Amino acid sequence: MSVNKLISGRNKIISRAGETLRIRYFSVTVGSVWDDEGDAALAISGVDTWGSGVVLPVSLNRGSSDSVLVEQGNLIPADKKVFMNGSILLTGSDLALKIQIGSPNGDDYEYIQPGGITNAFSDTDIYKKFYLRYLPTGSLTGE
Repeated sequence: MSVNKLISGRNKIISRAGETLRIRYFSVTVGSVWDDEGDAALAISGVDTWGSGVVLPVSLNRGSSDSVLVEQGNLIPADKKVFMNGSILLTGSDLALKIQIGSPNGDDYEYIQPGGITNAFSDTDIYKKFYLRYLPTGSLTGE
């Protein structure tokens, strides 16, 4: 198995089953050292990144990693699971993400921390798996 074959396979799956995703990055700023997370403000950071990913419902099958996260309270059954290109930046200490599924219009989702899982082969990030939660108002807290 080679890196190129894995990337080719990933691209083929995404081209057949993928949906358009817009990733909007926000810088998180806190008013003072005494403020907590609830008082954080978000500012758009850079430009939107567009890509494609396979969007699936969270699996509630007993024993699956998704169902364990639901049982722990980290996910809810309505959350989404996404697989996309492994080179896309999704984490950072002062970073918040809002991801839109669909183009040109679509529903907005919050990127669920503690972040995605990157699957690599031979030091190359092949794909990332991460979770999203629907934003009924379309905005992140502090946006």
